[in-house]
Amino acid sequence: MNKNDKRKRSAGSDASETMQKRSRELTVEDDTDESSTEESSEDDFIESEREQLRVHAERQSAFFFVERSPQSGRRGAGCQFISCEEKIQEGDYRIAVCPGTNKKADFYHIRCFERLADFSEPECLKRLQPVTRATFFMRELKATSVADGNYLVDGGAEKLILHWISSMGRLTNERDGLDNEPGDLDLVQLVYKAGSASFTAKRPEGIEDMEYLNLLRSLAPIESDGPGDTDEWNLIEEYSPLGFDDLDDLKQTDSLSSMLEKWRFDSFLAASEEGDLSEKGKELRNKLGEKAIRAIRRLSGIPMPNFQAAFLGGNPFRFRY
Repeated sequence: MNKNDKRKRSAGSDASETMQKRSRELTVEDDTDESSTEESSEDDFIESEREQLRVHAERQSAFFFVERSPQSGRRGAGCQFISCEEKIQEGDYRIAVCPGTNKKADFYHIRCFERLADFSEPECLKRLQPVTRATFFMRELKATSVADGNYLVDGGAEKLILHWISSMGRLTNERDGLDNEPGDLDLVQLVYKAGSASFTAKRPEGIEDMEYLNLLRSLAPIESDGPGDTDEWNLIEEYSPLGFDDLDDLKQTDSLSSMLEKWRFDSFLAASEEGDLSEKGKELRNKLGEKAIRAIRRLSGIPMPNFQAAFLGGNPFRFRY
């Protein structure tokens, strides 16, 4: 082979390598464009689904219920969010839109639903309710359906959700120039200070015996070691993801799911025996501390309805807070 042949072969090889390199660059560019197109397409679908949800909620007067996925023969319900392929597992918190698009409830992971529902808007926020002993009839559930604790959220989740709704409502009123009406002082103190060694309860007017005892004991947000305890455990302070003292908090679109995920994880740790946990699990459980574990176990219970009233077809609680 002479020098000219080598030069031609080298030049051809260089040209080939250059073409391959350019081809790879074009392929990457094409993949990027395709990925960008896919993301744009998903955003369009989500925006469309968001608008459909808004229209449906207004036309059907739908509520967005936070509930626990019940025990069933199926391995979890499907999430209605357009790009979610994960099942909602038994015992997980979920959103039930009721009535749904086909009259029956539509189910979502809470984190998925937060991508559709704008809870910084009062029209959306007012539709959010936890499924409890006082609201299960609004979800159109029979007393027999909740008798074993299915659907009802635990006490800790109930307290946190109601606090979140109330705090978000206060912020939206402040943003929109509306007054925040003061609540019944005795009720507010009962809801937020029960359990503290320094708290002296005064029964609010209109509250039934069973509900008063629930708020005073099993739903008390504070756990104390008694008089002189300078480090009382407080559910709201431990798990509320926001201070709710700044309008920018309205922009935190995943605060509800973040709060409930943290609560559920700690509930699992507190309920577990050390021998059933990994070394990391034991470490995290020990970090909670004895007082927190005692409080979390108490608040993980489910306050049950007044079944006598429920079976007679009435509202199990006339009083709501």
